[in-house]
Amino acid sequence: MFYKKGEPVIYKGKNCIIETERYTARFLDSQDYEMIANGMGEYAGSYGNAYNLYCPEEGHSYRKVACRYVKSLKEHLDSLKKNPKEGCVRHGA
Repeated sequence: MFYKKGEPVIYKGKNCIIETERYTARFLDSQDYEMIANGMGEYAGSYGNAYNLYCPEEGHSYRKVACRYVKSLKEHLDSLKKNPKEGCVRHGA
């Protein structure tokens, strides 16, 4: 699912707002850094879509968030209906 700038979404269980339209980003893992260190940086990484998000609860922005980690509010509510314990917060533990 693709989101538009200004649309509310859920990321890491927090309410966020899409700051930018979807864009292509290069993602690196530990093997990619090893390739870069050994002079094969042009082959390192994988490309995918990403968003920049703003979280008003924290007053902080998240950059280059892969699309697979962003949920719409509807998807989040549907998942809570299927598994209600997922949305529970444990206090005092």
